Amino acid sequence: MRMWRLKIGDGGDDPYIFSRNQFVGRQIWEFDADAGTAEERSQVEAARQHFYSNRFHIKPCADLLWRFQFIREKKFRQAIGAVKIEDGQEIKKEDVRKTLRRAAYYMAALQASDGHWPAHNAGPMFFLPPLLREELFTQPYHEINWKKVRHLCAKVLCMLSCWVEDPDGDAFKKHLARVPDYLWVSEDGMTVQSFGSQLWDATFVIQALLATNLTDEIAPTLARGHDFIKKSQVKDNPSGDFKSMYRHISKGAWTFSDQDHGWQVSDCTAEGLKCCLLLSMLPPEIVGEERGWWVG
Repeated sequence: MRMWRLKIGDGGDDPYIFSRNQFVGRQIWEFDADAGTAEERSQVEAARQHFYSNRFHIKPCADLLWRFQFIREKKFRQAIGAVKIEDGQEIKKEDVRKTLRRAAYYMAALQASDGHWPAHNAGPMFFLPPLLREELFTQPYHEINWKKVRHLCAKVLCMLSCWVEDPDGDAFKKHLARVPDYLWVSEDGMTVQSFGSQLWDATFVIQALLATNLTDEIAPTLARGHDFIKKSQVKDNPSGDFKSMYRHISKGAWTFSDQDHGWQVSDCTAEGLKCCLLLSMLPPEIVGEERGWWVG
């Protein structure tokens, strides 16, 4: 068995790919036939076999492969012992603090170099069937047989539309360049995901870390997270007459994944802004300068 590795913030050398912020937040898998020691490959194979043997009992995977990789690359060793509480035993404050520190250090070790926390996100794949917009149909909206057309959602996918228009066109080739962004590898094999949840996950991890009151101990982690959130904010509105194309303003907003995604989301914007405000209350020598995010 050979090794897959997760690459962060890498745009590759495809001439049809571009980014507005140097690919901050991008997470793609790359196959390396020569990578991995015998021990590392054995670890991956054991995880794969464990998932396969329990797939009918526990269907979701634990997304272990990138965790294995990050822990190895950072040479992380958990030095804080686990706290075990027996039934009826009193839970002491020092036990809670020790557990918090153990969890915070582990989460810090799992942070990507650009400040986000990678993850497989397949949830939005289930959102697409109900979202067929009025402007996509020629028949009157109230006459649409939704039970029938919900199975035709592939017709609205942008890449397929560009291929139909021109299989050799630049638009289709630019879509192809982003296909790796939608492939994920874990112990359950290679799967297709929707757009990632990089920003969404990072905001909640940062808020959780701030709540531990361990700021001085995890300052570099908070600083990288702060930098990621600032660089993930959308800095422009959609091009052209975007309102006529059923698009909304996006300048100053945050997306579910990264800046290149470009589709603003209200709750993601709320959480991104909340993190920036919380971090702005801390000394800049700990979490970095607050400058870099835009408020209109």
